[in-house]
Amino acid sequence: PGRAAIQGFTYSPGQARTAINEYGQPALNVWRGWGCESKQGDISPWKEMLDYQFQSSPEGRQWFERWLAYPIQHPGAKLATAAVIWGRVHGTGKSFIGETMARIYGENFVKLTNEQLGSRFNNWAENKQFAMGEEITGMDRRGMMDKIKNMITEEKIMVKIEYIPAFEIPARTNFYFVSNHPDAFQLEDTDRRFFIHEAPDTPREDAFYRRYREWLKESNGAGPAALSWHFEHLNLGDFNPMARALRTKAKEEMIVDSMSDIERWLHDLKRDPESCLRIGSTVVKHRFWSSQGLLDMY
Repeated sequence: PGRAAIQGFTYSPGQARTAINEYGQPALNVWRGWGCESKQGDISPWKEMLDYQFQSSPEGRQWFERWLAYPIQHPGAKLATAAVIWGRVHGTGKSFIGETMARIYGENFVKLTNEQLGSRFNNWAENKQFAMGEEITGMDRRGMMDKIKNMITEEKIMVKIEYIPAFEIPARTNFYFVSNHPDAFQLEDTDRRFFIHEAPDTPREDAFYRRYREWLKESNGAGPAALSWHFEHLNLGDFNPMARALRTKAKEEMIVDSMSDIERWLHDLKRDPESCLRIGSTVVKHRFWSSQGLLDMY
């Protein structure tokens, strides 16, 4: 009599050891805290990295950093968007950004591969706030894309672990993807979930990456701690966690690059009909076209 009681477990980042779960009941919070303590300090390597990665897109740099900072200022926030940085050249530092976030999130971070994303088991999803998908290639494109889209926006996730009955938990994971493929994701013209940025095609000098690695892996954790403090105090401006992702030139290009041949023809048809609806130099003009007629023209 008089004992304290809980109604199971919950994963509530930023909350006390005993927290209120999604059903309004007291539950044991299994969140173990951040990967480092927040402390003001030097973040010049981080600024230099972002300046380099986003040299062609200051607007993209601002959006991306605010996207990273929002879940730090609002622990457990589920963003309606995912960020993708792709580049044909290896070694430009795309993965360094994810590894930096891993230092801040600690055990709440997970690194994913294509195989894990495509598996019917997703034990990686349990109790995670930040996931980095590395070397994503868009295998089984439609099935994979539908799965990733659901992961980005779902409020709850069904965790499936081999030999254990599936169970449902609140979705807290935000996704950052890196790839070397221009068609890594098959995107629709109206997509609102993905922020796409193309990395520079020329790596920095080795000394830069060496300095960054030393800053990131300092024995006292001063680098990640300083970046955590920076995120906590970053001005988020008008950033809306539920708004559509910033539309970029890289996204427009990936939309086209990921199309099949006929999808690209239809894409061009909407923008310049006369270039598609012609036989030789003669433009075929009809007020109405049937789908079969368009297929014949293709």
